[in-house]
Amino acid sequence: MGNNGYSGWTQTQYGTVVIADYTCGSLLAGKSFIGWRSLLYAPNVVSEVALMGPKVNEEAL
Repeated sequence: MGNNGYSGWTQTQYGTVVIADYTCGSLLAGKSFIGWRSLLYAPNVVSEVALMGPKVNEEAL
């Protein structure tokens, strides 16, 4: 996956959820979150969560 306009999340074979920034539609490299069951799809929320980095967990939501 690269900067191909994909926005949203993907479940990898390792169970890692990768969030893409809806604002620019590009995959945020290295912004992977393990253990998430659901995502908020509001563009500003997705962007803010992604910027917080890998330390974010379910409790932070």
